[in-house]
Amino acid sequence: MKIWILFFLSSISFFGYGNNANTEGESVNPVLKAMECLRNIPESEIANPEHTISKELSLMTSVIENITLELGTNINEQKEFRELYKVAFKYCPKEINELKAGYKSTANKSLKQDK
Repeated sequence: MKIWILFFLSSISFFGYGNNANTEGESVNPVLKAMECLRNIPESEIANPEHTISKELSLMTSVIENITLELGTNINEQKEFRELYKVAFKYCPKEINELKAGYKSTANKSLKQDK
């Protein structure tokens, strides 16, 4: 799972840096936007105290877990992240959807190159 997370973050990071521009013409990385939003979620929303130790990483893992499940690229679901994802999406739906769109685009490019 750690390898998938690293791959996911690095592929989205490079893709997002070059392709997402805000209104001022600056590039905004969707991973960084999501992490910033996740950082602001109150710890009181997280039921499992182990997930509050490294809150942003746990929340980001839950987001990645959900995205990869939706796309069918994750066959080993870690069910402990289901509830955590609900919290993440409650507070950061826009950022998560942007991250998801970037991942889908990157995954589609990879599939086309493999053909």
